[in-house]
Amino acid sequence: MQVLINGGTEAALSCIVSQEGAGPDTGEFLAQIFADEPDWARLPVLFLVANPQKPPPAVRLLNDLPEVPPFLVIGRPCRPAVLRHAIDVQAEARRRQFETRDLLEKLANEEQRSRFLLSELRHRTRNSLSVLRALFRMSARNAQNIEELKSSFGERLENLSAANGRLSEEGSGRVSLSDLINEHIQPYTIAPDQLRLSGPAIYLDERTAFDLALVVHELATNAAKYGALSQAEGWIEVDFAREPDSELLRITWRERGGPLVPTPTRQGLGSRLISGFAPGNRSANVEFDTGGLVWTGWIPSAGLIAI
Repeated sequence: MQVLINGGTEAALSCIVSQEGAGPDTGEFLAQIFADEPDWARLPVLFLVANPQKPPPAVRLLNDLPEVPPFLVIGRPCRPAVLRHAIDVQAEARRRQFETRDLLEKLANEEQRSRFLLSELRHRTRNSLSVLRALFRMSARNAQNIEELKSSFGERLENLSAANGRLSEEGSGRVSLSDLINEHIQPYTIAPDQLRLSGPAIYLDERTAFDLALVVHELATNAAKYGALSQAEGWIEVDFAREPDSELLRITWRERGGPLVPTPTRQGLGSRLISGFAPGNRSANVEFDTGGLVWTGWIPSAGLIAI
């Protein structure tokens, strides 16, 4: 019973109660455990009693419940093989319950992630028109004639479409960090030097690459609408490096040369997305300084793939 008190029922494979410990208090304690259990749980209980025909108070109390919980009553003395078999059967049934619990938690996490991705899709769809307007303004500002405008704007549309397509494909294998950043920022740039990237060769696993792609995509669209990429003079600096003391990969995004971006007064889905990036135990950091937005995120070694 000590395991149940200190560790909770989810720490126990079975509970064995002897004749001497099967008093009314034990019965009430077990009845409360059964009442509080989640749907997936049925704590296996085994009573070792002097006479199964004259059960102790705890057994009688449980038998009087509206829904009698599953438990075994074995008379003692009993052969060791019989007792061992009974315990093994109960423990295996309990392991199956834990497998059911883990499956339910996994399904709940996947459902939560699916809801998030649906919200992100809606957000990105609403964002598309603003992004297209920003790309058109940048193209028109630098075009010398209508043909040049058609060519430059058309090329940016193709790059944007390709970037969105790659975003939906992230998670299909290992991904180069440099390629990921390039593919999601270049469609919003006017000149190649608007993206200044520095860092070693790093590869990400599927899940980390997908989560980071969402963030980089959001940062790039915001920079095109409001930040450094909304002006020809602006640029983005992205650098990444392993931190020597923590086994974390630090990624820093800095916007320079763009308009002054005030700190937002409310937090929408995009803001929550970039600030909530935390594949490890360390959340991202967002600063709206005088030079432009600065975003810093950290990826644990578990999200990296060795070359």
